[in-house]
Amino acid sequence: MKRALPVCTVAALLATGALARGEDLFELQKVADGVYAALAKPRTPINCNAAVIVYDEGVLVVDTHSRPSSAQALIQQIKSVTDKPVRYAVNTHFHWDHAQGNHAYPVAFPQQVAIVASEATRQNLVQLGMQRVRDQIDAGPGQLAELERKIA
Repeated sequence: MKRALPVCTVAALLATGALARGEDLFELQKVADGVYAALAKPRTPINCNAAVIVYDEGVLVVDTHSRPSSAQALIQQIKSVTDKPVRYAVNTHFHWDHAQGNHAYPVAFPQQVAIVASEATRQNLVQLGMQRVRDQIDAGPGQLAELERKIA
């Protein structure tokens, strides 16, 4: 029997393909001078929306998305409105679709960016975040089987 790719692998391939094709994962809508809503385009896996605030010394991004590749995509889109570096990435809460892109910011802006969160969010990321990721990975085969059942 052929082994199916895990859902997370399929999702990563979909995201990588979108980046390779140069597709924008977000619609940047100007809200006010220097303030943008980064609205996630519908696709799998889900990304959260974000706020992008351009100020004198840099950029502040609210929520870092479901994976580093999504954050990298938003970083590229931010470059279409400013050449300033992202100085702050704010995690509003610990849910995976809002915080798993954290890693992309220090990679893109070494020694320039701070990840900001409340103490409760930081503790939840440490105590609950990885277990949620494990639970989602464990649920992947069942979700894939259900999708295959629906397709059939």
